[in-house]
Amino acid sequence: MNTSAGEFLTFKTPGGYTRSVPVDRLVFNEHSCSQSGTSYYFKEMGELENDPYNSTRLSQTTAEELNRYKKLYSSVPVTFTSSD
Repeated sequence: MNTSAGEFLTFKTPGGYTRSVPVDRLVFNEHSCSQSGTSYYFKEMGELENDPYNSTRLSQTTAEELNRYKKLYSSVPVTFTSSD
């Protein structure tokens, strides 16, 4: 699904703040950890960034919610990261 250039999504950050993010700067992230399993995040690329892997974590979510957003916004990049 294509999104309009002016479309924003609003998230609650871990610090309790509300943040609106332009969809064209949004990144979906699935993070695998050998100790804690898989976590799911909404991330944001900075104004000058073009590599989704350099995006900043905004908010943690569930697999179900992330999958719902992935279907709604198929143009948003999805990154897969891991740690031990």
